[in-house]
Amino acid sequence: MSASIRLDVSELRRDLAALGEAVAEETDRIVAANASLFAADLPSRYPAADGDLRDGVRMKRIAPRVYVVKSTARHAHLFELGTVRRFSGETGANRGSMPAKPTFVPWAIRWRERMIEQITSYVRAVKTRGFSGSLGGQA
Repeated sequence: MSASIRLDVSELRRDLAALGEAVAEETDRIVAANASLFAADLPSRYPAADGDLRDGVRMKRIAPRVYVVKSTARHAHLFELGTVRRFSGETGANRGSMPAKPTFVPWAIRWRERMIEQITSYVRAVKTRGFSGSLGGQA
């Protein structure tokens, strides 16, 4: 099992379509940039001794404004969620537990918030003919 997050702003698509292709291209650029920066930043958050976690971070474009960043390391979920105390089957040896070290999800949340702030700022700054005021009722 791997840890992943899907960056998707699909609820904005309907509203953005009315603003034209330029906005769609710019918001895709913003989402792509933040997904790339998250994928580049995440490995530094893992322990230096664990090359599989550091080397296993991947990013993939699914569709416009939809990118997936995931950790392909086989033990990514164990690192994130931790393990319970366990015993080996034949000998009954205590293998101990591993405390959770949430890394992927907290950093994904930070990068997603940053991305949404950038998109919101950009969309609020867009000027369209026949539109006065500001989006979201804010000046």
